Amino acid sequence: MTALGHALDLDGNSAINSAEAESGFRLRVLSLGAGVQSTALALMSAHREFAEMPDLAIFADTGDEKRATYAHVDWLETVLPYPLVRVRRFDEALSHFTISYYRGERDRKFTPPFHSTAHGMLPIHCSKEWKTRAIIREVRTRLGYLPKQRVKGDDRVEMWLGISLDEFHRQKPAEPPWLSNRWPLIERRLRRGDCLIWLERHGYTAPPRSACTHCPLQTDREFAEMEPIDFAAAVAVDEAIRAGGNGTEGPLYVSWRRRPLAELNFAELSGGDQPDLFGNECGGHCGV
Repeated sequence: MTALGHALDLDGNSAINSAEAESGFRLRVLSLGAGVQSTALALMSAHREFAEMPDLAIFADTGDEKRATYAHVDWLETVLPYPLVRVRRFDEALSHFTISYYRGERDRKFTPPFHSTAHGMLPIHCSKEWKTRAIIREVRTRLGYLPKQRVKGDDRVEMWLGISLDEFHRQKPAEPPWLSNRWPLIERRLRRGDCLIWLERHGYTAPPRSACTHCPLQTDREFAEMEPIDFAAAVAVDEAIRAGGNGTEGPLYVSWRRRPLAELNFAELSGGDQPDLFGNECGGHCGV
């Protein structure tokens, strides 16, 4: 990674660039998933490649990101010229919440889309509940609103999302009427490969793909390349959800192959017939 002084051409008064009055936005926020695209977007804005700059970046932490992702967020926090805020919607990690749900200890289902031999891939609940809503809650707090308090019409916020041109199908309007989504990478017609080239040209190491250790949308290669401590965490969730429960018929699996993670020999798996689960299923708001 490049050092701050070398990487960013910043003056001493540019730590935070408030949303300009003529833009009509009270706040400009970058939703940071910490993957390739959102990282490139954050650093591009720091290099002043856009007319505006975010007031802050928000990283929604499920408590189950890989160690490499947390290290990457730690680094980004030291080089961005605007605050990087970490938020969590719940006190416990997604994995703990998920396991307790399938044990019948919870009524509300905020879980990942695990793979079932009976139902195919389950509906995705985690992205919206653990990422999008955590970010929106933080934005409301920064606007000065209490929970459930209605946001005034003139308190408009622009949300920057790191979705590239090759993922244009993930573009979705924001749910709150006071929030406007923006996709600066698509505006510049940049694809994921272009983001990687930009990072390399500016001396940055490409970040790991951001996803929870037990995310069911990952490839065989991503599971195979995990650090042992991350893979062990994924296996623990995989084994805990096997029987299903709470109205969901088992068996359930983390792997799209519908086999126990601990028993998979990734060196013998081609993975060539695996669908693009991230592109087809992710809501596009969690940044992965």
